[in-house]
Amino acid sequence: MKSSLRITSIYFIISALWITFSDYLVEDTDFRLFDVVSVQTLKGYFFILMTSVLIYYLVDRLEMKQQEALNQRLNKERELEEISHINARYKHVMEQITQGIVLINPNKPHHPVIFMNRAAESLTGFNETDMFGREYLKMHQVPMPELEQQRLNEAIKDQQPYATILPNVKKDGTFYWQAIKMSPIFSATSQLENYLVIQEDVTDQTEQQRLIENQLDMFEAIIRVREEHQLLEYLIDRVRHHLEGEVVFLRLTEPSHTLRFYSKNVKKPTREFFDAQPLDGRFMTYLSEDKQVIHAQKVTIKEVDPIFNQQLGYRSMYSVPVYSEAKEVYGILIVLVCDDVTTLSILDSAVLSYTSLFAIAMQKLRFMQQITESERVYRLISEHSTDMIVLINEKEGIDYISPAAEKFFGELPHMYRLLMQLPARYRDQFESFLRLVKNTKESDTLELDVHHPLDGDMTMEVNAAVFFDHDDLEEKLLLNIRDISERKTFEQALNRSLYFDPLTQLPNRFYFKQKLKDRLKSHLATSLVMISFDEINHIQHAYGEDTMTFILKELSDLMSPYSFIQLLSRTGESEFSFIVNTNEQEKLDEYIQTVIKAIEEPWHLNEKDVITTISVGVSISQDQSIDQLMIEAEMALKEAQLDDEVKTHYYHPDQREQSKRQLQLKNDLYYASDYQEFELFYQPIVDVREERLYGFESLLRWKHPSYGYVSPTEFIPIAEQSGRIVQIGYWVMEKACQQLKLWEDSGLEAVVSVNISYRQIIEEDFVERVKTIINHCGCHRHHLVFELTENILMKDIALSNRVLNELKAIGIRISVDDFGIGYSSLSYIKKFPIDILKIDRAFVRNLDEETNDLAIIRAIVEMSRSLNLRVVIEGVETEAQLKLLKQLRCQLIQGYLFSKPLPPKEVVKQIAGIQQHLEGIS
Repeated sequence: MKSSLRITSIYFIISALWITFSDYLVEDTDFRLFDVVSVQTLKGYFFILMTSVLIYYLVDRLEMKQQEALNQRLNKERELEEISHINARYKHVMEQITQGIVLINPNKPHHPVIFMNRAAESLTGFNETDMFGREYLKMHQVPMPELEQQRLNEAIKDQQPYATILPNVKKDGTFYWQAIKMSPIFSATSQLENYLVIQEDVTDQTEQQRLIENQLDMFEAIIRVREEHQLLEYLIDRVRHHLEGEVVFLRLTEPSHTLRFYSKNVKKPTREFFDAQPLDGRFMTYLSEDKQVIHAQKVTIKEVDPIFNQQLGYRSMYSVPVYSEAKEVYGILIVLVCDDVTTLSILDSAVLSYTSLFAIAMQKLRFMQQITESERVYRLISEHSTDMIVLINEKEGIDYISPAAEKFFGELPHMYRLLMQLPARYRDQFESFLRLVKNTKESDTLELDVHHPLDGDMTMEVNAAVFFDHDDLEEKLLLNIRDISERKTFEQALNRSLYFDPLTQLPNRFYFKQKLKDRLKSHLATSLVMISFDEINHIQHAYGEDTMTFILKELSDLMSPYSFIQLLSRTGESEFSFIVNTNEQEKLDEYIQTVIKAIEEPWHLNEKDVITTISVGVSISQDQSIDQLMIEAEMALKEAQLDDEVKTHYYHPDQREQSKRQLQLKNDLYYASDYQEFELFYQPIVDVREERLYGFESLLRWKHPSYGYVSPTEFIPIAEQSGRIVQIGYWVMEKACQQLKLWEDSGLEAVVSVNISYRQIIEEDFVERVKTIINHCGCHRHHLVFELTENILMKDIALSNRVLNELKAIGIRISVDDFGIGYSSLSYIKKFPIDILKIDRAFVRNLDEETNDLAIIRAIVEMSRSLNLRVVIEGVETEAQLKLLKQLRCQLIQGYLFSKPLPPKEVVKQIAGIQQHLEGIS
């Protein structure tokens, strides 16, 4: 509009000027040769020419400006489109991360939320629509403490990272502990743009730590507090503080008397209810009649007494008897939980642990009562004390021996006879001990383990003191000998409860860290190995919780024959750790494979065979702190748990960069097939008996635009984890079938093997999609072989059998890949419709006539022949290996001896050479 007005205005002005002044120009000019009409015509033509030039100039300038503006707009649109594409890709990556991710704007008041991924929505219960543009702290239903808010604001103000663990409540009211890690994000010009917030649910770890800390406080009180009421009330208060419930302890002192102890928050009606119960009432009868309570199981309120639910408002009750080691009843511990109280994930195990502590406390109180009584009796009549008193003079003669000592040792005229009563291994120690007391003139104590013909094994405490006998004018040595077997038993029980896991009787995480810390101080070669059972929930659901309990208990006995395992400990629910005295990875690999094979053998329980698998994380000591070493092992274990193929991971210093690389690979996998980065190579399988080509194994290769060829061992687990393996698997299947069809049309008679993943066979329409691909490609089904590993088959035996039978029904042959490194049991394999076994290359690598590998291959081949199974030997690289295998009548061979994996065109060129090679070795 402005340009049109400008042109019109200029045209108007020039026209007006021309009309106004052109006549004066004519008057001043000699136009005698023209008449008036001609002059006016010339004026008109000149005006048209002049205005045409002007209009052309103005319109041309206008077009140039419009074109320039158009180009700028197109460039801006392209930039915005590229930025949008990049943002979409990064958002897609964020959505794949299993941790909660939130982006906040630190440059606006209250730091509003601008993005949150699905994991964050699942963790908090809020979705992105709820929180977009709202204050980040609104996601914290439990108000953040003022000190934490101050730390957070200072961190954002200083553009620094921030981390903490806080209690929180989800949108639906579910309580959880949340770990928060915040990191600033800067622009290219170093301006603060956003904060990246990583959120994780650490409820189990935090509650486990709270349980351990509470137990340590209670242990300290058991040791420190001597008065019964004070101790029991303190223990009850600690249980109440942790479990957030109401606690009652019914202390059975005598058959006719019961003391009642209550936590501070017990409701008045509840206290009145228990106070009103008769001494022989319902709760005491539970100790002998209610098997559920006897076995310390959770009892719902309605099963116990309707009054608790209907009148007092409790949701559930834990009612557990407290026993001594001799099954003497001390009382019953009752924990009442209300509807509005958060249910802890470890509530069951916590109640059982606290019950054990109450038993130890009662045993300690009983022991202290016995000591008090013993001291009282000793003060009255020392001669009737159970303590043994021996008085020795300077000539080492016995001046006095109490009746108890004489009964135990017999008549002792001389100290020599006393020494002879002691075990030989203690005699020198006992003499040195007495000599030290005499020289230093200070009393001292010595503990000795002795065996008495009547009383059996016992621990004796010998207290020795020197005093001067003014009557005899000489120094004498007084020995007070006491049987402390019961006290030692108590101390051992206390230490075992503190340092050992009650289920497996293995050292717990606390004890393991202490011992590992001591070892690291010695600077010995040390590697920390952590193992964790996979799919523990699946095993418990399939076989019952008792099955997993049985496996955890039996693990210690299973590992005991292996001398390289040092300090096997239970450091988590299904996690175990041990130390290996080496930092050489080759030895570690050997040791770990031994452990894996042992654990993954079937567990026999109740006439059932239970198969388990484990993940392994390893950290090698290189002067790290104890905490850093354990963190590294846990990181490696987590990587192994996420990897469906390689179940042993070592921590490396560059693991952070490796994580970035894996994240990049995970993102790029989504576009690899679209960008034609996948290639299918083929490795020949030859029949050395019939001297011909038998077939090919199809092997996937990924040529990454930045990293080059990426190893399948690296990208296949990423594809498995992300679920992309299903689409990739169908791509491989389709390409292999197309290539098989081309070879069939060219007259090449050969089978093609395709590797199948577990994620594929669990797809409901897997077999139908296989049929569709085969029908579309037009290849012969009997030329197609599907390869699955043993572990895939054993993950779900019923599912595997059904799918394999359906594949067999349409003419596809089945091969078990990597046989020998998994379950390795033909008794299991024969349950499946298998045609071919592929013996893993690990048995061929060091093959010679004196190794066990040769005997293993011979056994597998002979048993397979009896089951009408064909056997393929993988990894054959030398003529010597081939010679030994031919002696075993092995027929199908695959390996670099004949050809490495090659693209289709190149592998076909190798066929003639392979044929010549076969004829040359016949």
